[in-house]
Amino acid sequence: MSTPAWHTKCRIREEVRAGALRLAEFAADLNAVRTGEAPAVYRDANEFFYRTFPTYNLKRLVRDCLQRLAGHGGVPVIRFDVSYGGGKTHTLITLLHLAEQATRLADHPTVREFVQFSGLQEVPRARVALLPFDKFDVHEGLVVSGPDGGTRRVRTPWGALAYQLAGDAGYARVKAHEDGYDPPAEPLLADLLREPEKKGLGTLLLLDEAVWYCRAAVNQNARHLGTLKDFFHSLVQATVKVNRCAFVATLISSAVEARDATGALVLQALEDELRRYEENYEPVAKDDLPEILRRRLFETVPPEEDRRYVIDAVMAKMQQLPLREAQKSQQTYDRLLRSYPFHPDFLNVLYEKWKQFEGFQNARGMLRVLALAVREGEGKDTSPLLGAGAMLGKHSELTDAMVELVDKCKGEADWSKILVGELEKAREVESEFPSLRMREIEQAVVATFLHSQPRGQKAEQSDLFALLAHPFLDVASLTEGLSKWRERSWFLTEEPGVWRLGTQPNLTHMHVRAIEKISARPTLIEDELRARIRAARLADVEEGVVPHNLPDSPRDVGDTPELHFLVLPPSCVADPGKPVPANVEAYFNHTSSPTNPRTYRNSVVAIAPDRSRLAGLRERVLRLLAWKEVEGGEDAKLLSDLQRRELSRRMQETENGLLDAVRATYSVLLAVNEDGAVAATFLPPGSGTTFERVKQVLVEDERLLATSLDPELFLPGSYLDIWGEGEKAKKVRDLVTAFAQFPRLPRLLKPSVLQASLARGVREGKIVIQLRRGDGSVRTLWRVEPSAEDLARPEAEVVPVAHAVLHEIEPELLMPDRCEGLWVTEAGPLSMGRVEAFFDGVHAPQAASAEVIGRAVRSAVQRGLLMARWDGRLFLRQALPDGPLSHDLELLVPPPPVRGAELGPKELPEAWKDGRANLAAMGK
Repeated sequence: MSTPAWHTKCRIREEVRAGALRLAEFAADLNAVRTGEAPAVYRDANEFFYRTFPTYNLKRLVRDCLQRLAGHGGVPVIRFDVSYGGGKTHTLITLLHLAEQATRLADHPTVREFVQFSGLQEVPRARVALLPFDKFDVHEGLVVSGPDGGTRRVRTPWGALAYQLAGDAGYARVKAHEDGYDPPAEPLLADLLREPEKKGLGTLLLLDEAVWYCRAAVNQNARHLGTLKDFFHSLVQATVKVNRCAFVATLISSAVEARDATGALVLQALEDELRRYEENYEPVAKDDLPEILRRRLFETVPPEEDRRYVIDAVMAKMQQLPLREAQKSQQTYDRLLRSYPFHPDFLNVLYEKWKQFEGFQNARGMLRVLALAVREGEGKDTSPLLGAGAMLGKHSELTDAMVELVDKCKGEADWSKILVGELEKAREVESEFPSLRMREIEQAVVATFLHSQPRGQKAEQSDLFALLAHPFLDVASLTEGLSKWRERSWFLTEEPGVWRLGTQPNLTHMHVRAIEKISARPTLIEDELRARIRAARLADVEEGVVPHNLPDSPRDVGDTPELHFLVLPPSCVADPGKPVPANVEAYFNHTSSPTNPRTYRNSVVAIAPDRSRLAGLRERVLRLLAWKEVEGGEDAKLLSDLQRRELSRRMQETENGLLDAVRATYSVLLAVNEDGAVAATFLPPGSGTTFERVKQVLVEDERLLATSLDPELFLPGSYLDIWGEGEKAKKVRDLVTAFAQFPRLPRLLKPSVLQASLARGVREGKIVIQLRRGDGSVRTLWRVEPSAEDLARPEAEVVPVAHAVLHEIEPELLMPDRCEGLWVTEAGPLSMGRVEAFFDGVHAPQAASAEVIGRAVRSAVQRGLLMARWDGRLFLRQALPDGPLSHDLELLVPPPPVRGAELGPKELPEAWKDGRANLAAMGK
């Protein structure tokens, strides 16, 4: 079952709906009722009583007054001095109409209620004398009406009393006192007060806002203070002595009259005189407000039994909200029921807080504001209870009701501008939460404003939740929405857990102004951005890779075969899947200018910022700079201790994770693809440095060689197709540059990767490295471990085995198991002829000459690697005879080491003769 909006259940008075009510019509005017100039709602007793709620205190006051007029006891002197707009003049008009119109309106329900509470059968008839001191001029006096309907201008309060009570005759008795501004004595006043009794009438004196006239009279002539004090002293005593006479007075309308010395003096004097006999009343209590407002603003309101299902629905939602226990209690339920259609918290904040403004005028001020809210909220506000939602206008415009409140805050700041700005921010937040269909965040702005007055007041979050509660409220969205409003607000104070709108810009506002200031200095932002990028150490690479951190132009990147890793500047953004911008391609395509093309395009790898993330990073850097501007700017002098702590926290929050944001921003990998085009791809997130992640991606895509490969891939005929047709040797340096130059090839992590592959090829006998010396001689490396220095030499060349000529052979290569196919059996022997035949360019690289082989054989024997048998003699660790080596020379595996004790006559008797033995004999 849907919960109806308040205006669908309550019929609004036509004058409220038409907007015909002016502020003056809410301000009761006692004298205007007598003269017939008051609005009908006050002038017409029937209309007046329909709009009057007989509160308990008002009925007590009326009872005491009517009983006195009837001669049945009662109270002779009644005073009440509630603040301006608190119902005092309304109370005096109630007494006036009862005294003069009650007989005619005896059947009116309100009149009947007053009479019944008074314990009387009927309202006693009385003659009423008015002393409206807010209308009494110190020079011209006041025009008053006599008993016969005539009028006369009088100059003094006692003249006014005399004429109203006894006509021309009464006025004649005080004429001398009037002319001399001398107060009549008590007996004369008592006679005047008894005059109505001759006609069977009681006497009712109604004094309104006494301080107003008295203060002006004393300012005009200081001696008048004593005169007025004597008058009221005599009047009070006379009233007490006259049986059917009642004197009802209000002394002060607001604190204004008592602020100067004269006002305070007058007030004290009047209080001293009235206090002797008075009874003090407060006609309107806080709990009376809902009914007073209902009667004044609505023709009809559903009875309590018809309101209950609305309140049940609201209360059910309140049980789900983070409220204080008291806000979920039976007492709260009863308050909601009694206050309908008004939200009791809405009335309470107006009554408790706004009445502190001098111009708000309590119930009168609430009537004015609520009349405007009712008129503007009808048909628009969807809330079940009349509250903050009824104060909202179209978009972020301020309604008349809000303007009425803002006017009370004049002199503090431009609240209109502040509220419009806050409402706009609230609407932005609401656009992010589709479930907040009843403008809840805008209502929160209004509620916070209401709770923040007068200056220094505040609300807790539970106060906002209670005021915003309705059956369809999305609690999670409201909670998050309020948080977002707090983040964006310019005037919410920073105190945790407190909701207060102030007139001083908060840190967010200061920050926004600082952002505007910093935004006008783009160079400062860019310098800080580049500094943060450098601090992220994106260009950290491993040894052998050339880093370039934020190069200013392609000129800053060398054109060399080494792998160049670029961290491009923020101006070089790239979007994967889209054409690479010209300023980014330039780093791959040329060096100093477009007329100087880059040779080693394949050796350039870069990372660039992602466009959208860069915008966020730049914004974050801007925010950080702006916080620093707030910290060091003029605004810092205005900060409270709380704001200083909050500023430090927000700066740290912005700073935290900034380096990670830089790393996340640089997420576009740029490299030349196999077709020679510069391609942009996303760099996947992961652990490790940025370069390590780039390396992993390129290796997985086979676009980077990071470890050694099969050496045969670097020989003619492999798919790498590095060798030219008929090419028999290739410099190692040219191989390195080929990988850096040609996009069809994978790039090298560093030259040592290729060198490691070549070294492996040499060790395995698949390639030969030759180095030509300056004297024209050649050094060759085959089946040995080449040094890094050898491979890095500019003259180092790679030669396929088929085309290689060995100018030196390492002696170790002649040992068994070193060169496959050289030894028939491991035990041997290996003839010199077989060795020469092996190095024929087929089984092994061709030896440059027999001498090359001979040097290897001689060295192997002399070093003890092999043993030679030639011409019946054995050679081990000794030089072979000079001259060419015979083809029948045989190489043998040296015998295992023999201990000297094993070579004696006893162990080798056949080798010993006459006490001597030689090596040949021992060998046999």
